[in-house]
Amino acid sequence: MKKIFDMVSDMVVPGIIFAALVASITAGALLTKAGQRMQAPKQSFSGSADTAATEAAFVREGPTISCAGKRNWKTGETISVGNSFLATDADGNTLAAKVCDITDAEGNSAMDCYQKEGNTARFSRSGIYTFHIKAIDSERKTAEAAFPIAVDSR
Repeated sequence: MKKIFDMVSDMVVPGIIFAALVASITAGALLTKAGQRMQAPKQSFSGSADTAATEAAFVREGPTISCAGKRNWKTGETISVGNSFLATDADGNTLAAKVCDITDAEGNSAMDCYQKEGNTARFSRSGIYTFHIKAIDSERKTAEAAFPIAVDSR
């Protein structure tokens, strides 16, 4: 057993020393290049299709949101939000106008008056309610707008 141990140690120790020498020589060669700037030929990507598409997306105008319906509703009246608020992108295409929140005059949420399934709103009490609307176009440009609506039983 001792003979095997001596034979193995005679091979392992020189192997470790050899590996350490190779590592130090390689590291020394690489460290001489540390901090130097790599020289590569300059290329212009300004004429590529990706660059043109990216530039077009950056300069593209965001969506617009407008109130197309009346701004005075009756108490208990069911209002189609999709017909009352219109959103369009820079090309004039119609976008979905999403209701983010509805607040009353005190700033409290009145989302319980909104039915997401039918995209309608129905107010049981008179007051001024503000619709917070958001639209997103195909280029992921967003627009947000707030529209005060009067609800009265007159």
